[in-house]
Formats: sequence, C-alpha cells, structure tokens
Amino acid sequence: ARVQRGLLTSYEGNALAAAIELETALAAPQALNVITAYDARRELCRILFGSDLYDDAVEQIKLLLALAPDDPWAIQFLAAARSQALIRAGRAGDPAAVEEVRRLYDRGVEADKGATWIVRDYLDALWALAGPELTLETAARIRSTYPDNGSLIFVHAQCLTRAGQSEPAARAMVEALSRAGGMQNVDELYDAVYAIVEGL
Repeated sequence: ARVQRGLLTSYEGNALAAAIELETALAAPQALNVITAYDARRELCRILFGSDLYDDAVEQIKLLLALAPDDPWAIQFLAAARSQALIRAGRAGDPAAVEEVRRLYDRGVEADKGATWIVRDYLDALWALAGPELTLETAARIRSTYPDNGSLIFVHAQCLTRAGQSEPAARAMVEALSRAGGMQNVDELYDAVYAIVEGL
C-alpha cells in the first residue's frame, strides 16, 4: 500500500513526499516482492534524476539492476544518470569519464536495440564531455549498426549541422527524407528542409 501511495503521489507531482513514501517502503523489514520493489526503485530513480540528484540516482539504479540485471530501462538509466553526474562534476575532456560514458551508453543502446531517444541522450552527453569529433564518429557508427532505423540518419544529420558541417548534413537529411520513419514529426521535417536549403 505504501508503494502504491508513493507512486500515486509522484504522478501527482509531489516528488519529495513520494520519495519519502518509496524509501520508507523499500527500507521496511518486510521484504517487498520483486515486481513491487522494481516499481518502487524505478520511480525513486526517476524522482532523484528529475531533482538533479544524479549520484543518488546512480546508487538507486545499481540496486534496481541487482533485481533485474538485464533490464533495458535500468541499463540506459545508469548511463544517463552517470553521464549527468560526470558533466556536473566538470569532467569534460577527461578520458576516463568519456570512456565510462561510452561503455555505459553502448550497453544501453544495445539493450534497447538502437532506440532513437537513447541515442540522442548518448550523443548529447558525449558532446558535452568529449566534443564534436567523437560525437560525430559515434553517431555514424550507431547509424551503421542499426541501418533499419531511419530516424538515426536524421539524428546523425543533426550532429553534422551542430558541428557546422552543412553539406554533409544536407546530404544526410536528404537520405533521411527518403527513408520510412526518417522523420518523427513536423518539426523534424522543417529542420531537414532548412538543413538541405543551407547545405546544398
């Protein structure tokens, strides 16, 4: 009952009260069943991440991974929380930090079969920590790994645009337009047309 109350409180937007309910339930002497414990820890992870408490989120997600070590959501969340903690700690340009983020996110992308939203998060984190060169290299690699995901062509093109490579970006946008699923919404279509006009 306490976990359900905590989940409902979180959905209502009261993060602090929800976190207290969930932490209390998880710390109770009576062990929760695996599914309930998973739901409670996952929501607590979300609350901590949303409150910019990235190191605390990392500790919680490790406990969740102990329950479900192959869970795709937990794997990508660990990558997201750890990368944000490193960015906040001013670790940009630190080879060890960059390598850690690459290792975590590569596993997250694989676990979620190249899901576009995870790739976007990965590239944003990598840009912040390592800059454009490695980000572009990674975007191209992931795009080639999942050739059936047309939207990754668009994501790669966005990285090229951001790096000031207007002509390659335009060519990639043309390819994205030709692929099923290459555009996810009207805003992306506008971005593609603009990049093509600017680059060709």
